[in-house]
Amino acid sequence: MANDKSSGQSGITITAENGETIVLTSTNTTIQFDTFAENVRNKSKSVNATVTITGKIKDTDTSELKKVFNWSKSFKSAEVYRKLKIDDTAGTDEIRRSYEFEQMFVLDYEEYLDEDDVNSKYMLKLRQKEDHFDDIETY
Repeated sequence: MANDKSSGQSGITITAENGETIVLTSTNTTIQFDTFAENVRNKSKSVNATVTITGKIKDTDTSELKKVFNWSKSFKSAEVYRKLKIDDTAGTDEIRRSYEFEQMFVLDYEEYLDEDDVNSKYMLKLRQKEDHFDDIETY
């Protein structure tokens, strides 16, 4: 199993072909390159690039999370695949590392709603479109 993981505070920008932008802040992000065939003996193209974004649901996030919700249920071709930019800032203004994914789609989206809104959180799992794996960049 091949992994490249980065966890920590990040700024996430997701852009659709139609220009709609989703901005998520104060998130925890995991980036994983995972070989899904278990009996691999040579470098394989059986690899998924998956990004998992989690965060607390705050009043300031409501409009952006509505956009995520609508994206997750969309099947319109101009909306399904989006460009994803992750800036790892670790809670500072300085960008330590950036990632760009050209063709991401929603694999899973979950919201965990708490009565008090204190522990409400979300999880967004994205996957890179298979034929665009080489388009992934890091800076």
